[in-house]
Amino acid sequence: MQLNECVCLYVSSICKFVLKVWLFHHILYHGWSEKYLESLDVEEWLLKLNDQLGIIHDMASSQEASASDKRAIIYNRGKSDRSLNVGEKVLMRIPGLHNSLQASWEGPYNINDKVSRVTFKVSKGDGHPTRLAHINNLKTYVDRSLNVCAATLVAEDVDIDNSLLETSPLLIQDKCDNFNSKQLNKVLNIVSDSFSEKPGLCESAKCVIVLSEHAIPVSQQGRNIPVGIEQAVTTELSKLLDEGIIVKSTALWSSPLVPVRKKDNSVRICVDFRQLNSVTPLVRYWVPSLDEILRKVGQNKCLSTLDLTAGFHQIAMDPKSSGLTTFVCPLGKFKFV
Repeated sequence: MQLNECVCLYVSSICKFVLKVWLFHHILYHGWSEKYLESLDVEEWLLKLNDQLGIIHDMASSQEASASDKRAIIYNRGKSDRSLNVGEKVLMRIPGLHNSLQASWEGPYNINDKVSRVTFKVSKGDGHPTRLAHINNLKTYVDRSLNVCAATLVAEDVDIDNSLLETSPLLIQDKCDNFNSKQLNKVLNIVSDSFSEKPGLCESAKCVIVLSEHAIPVSQQGRNIPVGIEQAVTTELSKLLDEGIIVKSTALWSSPLVPVRKKDNSVRICVDFRQLNSVTPLVRYWVPSLDEILRKVGQNKCLSTLDLTAGFHQIAMDPKSSGLTTFVCPLGKFKFV
């Protein structure tokens, strides 16, 4: 009994260096179960067991190193070399207060010290505590508060010339200096025919609606229009008719009109196409995420935004699909063209 206890203690001390505990049980079982008990040389058995454990230890270390290299290759397959220097301003990704999985970029932080190749000490400035941050949670901060220049079209069919700098302060904002204002005004003069409150027409493609194989035409009843916006709806429909965006329709399909009041008290003409959508195969398009867009434009110095005038109305309908857009209202049946 005492001999068995000594053997177990010795083997246990050796197995502290073995990476997998189950290896010890495996070797001990097969080594002890052999019929050595009748003519057992304890010293020889322990030496043999020590050699076996050494071999298994080397094998396990080799396998662990190989697996670690494979994991590193998989983890780093999409990495890009990045470097940050002391004194730079960065944004740091910080977990949300209520949900740690929803992180947000905050800052700017100043890099005070470089602890290692991928670890930095950052702080928001004097009097703020210093924090350790990994390079994966940091990105370069780009200051966009300077030299902001913007223009806005304030009226329909405006002739853009140098006098607009004085007569239309809303057209070019005060943040533009004299040089940028002249440059912007020059560009607006060149492309003045592209700015209008009347929607244009996209001629490069037309909207085609594909129905499922066994789709049956659905003709829905119109809905009452609130008295308060009845006149505004009539005016908006007349405007769409004059601009050639809608025409009278006699198609079998019809969907109800849903007028929506906008913030400026004007009316937007909407249509409830849920019945039509239910018999239309779903087409999925790739939509880039916000992080992807910011990554692509993050280093740019000049950013432009354009707001299309009634963007949906600038897309022409395919003649075979036009009848499917028919909507009904108290004024009659109309379709988009």
